[in-house]
Formats: sequence, structure tokens, C-alpha cells
Amino acid sequence: MRDAIPEMSDEIKGETVKREIRDFAKSIGFSDQELAAVYDSRAVLTLYKAMQYDKLMKGKSEATKKVVQAPKMLKPGTSTPEARETEQVKKMRQQLRKSGNKNDAARLFERFL
Repeated sequence: MRDAIPEMSDEIKGETVKREIRDFAKSIGFSDQELAAVYDSRAVLTLYKAMQYDKLMKGKSEATKKVVQAPKMLKPGTSTPEARETEQVKKMRQQLRKSGNKNDAARLFERFL
């Protein structure tokens, strides 16, 4: 058992792991008599791995929630909403195209600074 489950070799961690395995086995329907009669290490190892898998799946749901709450990402090649032209900039460009005036061009460049 100590080779298969390294935590079992430590006295403190070993007791904790044994208690967790026993609690897990009871939660899935094993009785105290059945657990006391277990003599095959493969059964204990199977229970341990099943317990670890359940812990992993519980943690996975929390990670999935975090991913679902992540901010929306932009697709490659698109501009950020802040970089998009506003209506005012569009009007200034149209005015510059119509007039060709230096002052209109200066106002447009000032807008970008």
C-alpha cells in the first residue's frame, strides 16, 4: 500500500488518508463490516483513486465557472471598441475631404493626440 499511495507511509498524513478513504467508501454505500473485511490492497487503491477522481471533478466545476465568467475576447484582426471611430471623428474626416482646409486637418490630428 505504501508504494501505491505514498501518503500512507507518513504517520499523520496516513491516518488522514485512511479516514478520507473510509469516509468516501461510506458515502458511496460501503458498510463498516465490509470495510473491516477488506484484505486486498487493490480494493483500497481503487477506493483511493475514485476518491481522488471525485475531488478532481468537484474542483473542475469551480474552474469551469471561472472560465464562463472570463471577459469576452476579441477575434484576431478586429479593433478594440475604444479604437473604433466615433461619429465625431467621422464627421471631421468628411469635413476635411469636402474642404481640404488645413484647419480642418489640424482639428482632426488634435483629436488623435
